[in-house]
Amino acid sequence: TGWVDYTAALFAYVDWHEQKIIVVDEIFEKNITTGDLAKKLRDKEALVFKDAYHPVRRIGDFTPQQLNDLRREHGISVRPADKWDRDSAICRLRTALQEDKIKVFDRCKKLIHQARSGIRDDHGDFVRVEEDEDMGHCDGVAALIYGHRMVNMMQNPFVEVTQHGFDTFYSPKSPEPGDKTDGIVITHNPLLITRNSVRR
Repeated sequence: TGWVDYTAALFAYVDWHEQKIIVVDEIFEKNITTGDLAKKLRDKEALVFKDAYHPVRRIGDFTPQQLNDLRREHGISVRPADKWDRDSAICRLRTALQEDKIKVFDRCKKLIHQARSGIRDDHGDFVRVEEDEDMGHCDGVAALIYGHRMVNMMQNPFVEVTQHGFDTFYSPKSPEPGDKTDGIVITHNPLLITRNSVRR
């Protein structure tokens, strides 16, 4: 979440057969209230995951008060993101992308831009580029790092729902990536994207 910077949300599902995470949509907003964010999340989830077999799982970098407000006032449960050892999480994400385990729809324009152009400083923090309005603080990349770390890719979704972990769901009617086109993948240090067969 952010106020001066973006509040960024990514919407993705797990293609369990292919062992891939498919990022299908995004929300990027500045100066957004908790209530407005809750409405946008619900609206987007209803659109993207309307036929999902499992409930939507949410992972977020929120303050304790925001988590409580979302749960008590808006009925939205969010699991706090694991934020330990950022370098390890970034390395795992890079490896997954190099192995073509993450696909990004080309409608996720801000995520793509931040991943192409984002850099880190000497302390490992993402650099805020003031003259680039779309860059923010690489908030979309941070969301992808948190989501990738906490999704359980190995758990079989074709068993009873009660046997599922918090972060995995599968739907035979989940959003289809559509036609294959030249697209994007995040590859090397710091956060570069190159052309590859990504779907939209």
